[in-house]
Amino acid sequence: MSVPNDTRTDHPRARRRALDPVRRATMLLSVMGMLAACVGSSSSDSKAPGSKPLDEVAPWWADGAAIKVVEAGRTYVRLRWTAAVDDVAVVKYPIAGDVLGDHYSTSASALISGLAPGHCYAFEVWAQDAAGNATPYPLTVRASTSEGCTATRSVVPARITR
Repeated sequence: MSVPNDTRTDHPRARRRALDPVRRATMLLSVMGMLAACVGSSSSDSKAPGSKPLDEVAPWWADGAAIKVVEAGRTYVRLRWTAAVDDVAVVKYPIAGDVLGDHYSTSASALISGLAPGHCYAFEVWAQDAAGNATPYPLTVRASTSEGCTATRSVVPARITR
């Protein structure tokens, strides 16, 4: 029985055409990566080797989300809020207030200390994901130290405990 020349492995042309499996897989992945980069370059679902899909969706507050003061001391307030929702993950909650600089919490609560007794404070909490997207609006609350409000603002430096 005779075998056609192009399927014999001992034929010189057949050996050149027969790539080893590792080289074949490497070439195939390379071509697939180039195609994905070309075809999906404007898509956030691109799966090109070494690339991450873009997170273009900002976190959001669910209906009924709220922030409240759960404890107030002479020089501190403890805030708690509804956790935000995100398509990937919320990584931090930036907190802005009358006496705060750039502070954040990694959970849905914060203890803000170093406040002046007898003062009222306003705080805003935003949610942020790893891509830097933030909620379109903050949750806001007014808080006072345990002695009540005798002034509307304070410039006393504050510390936040995460």
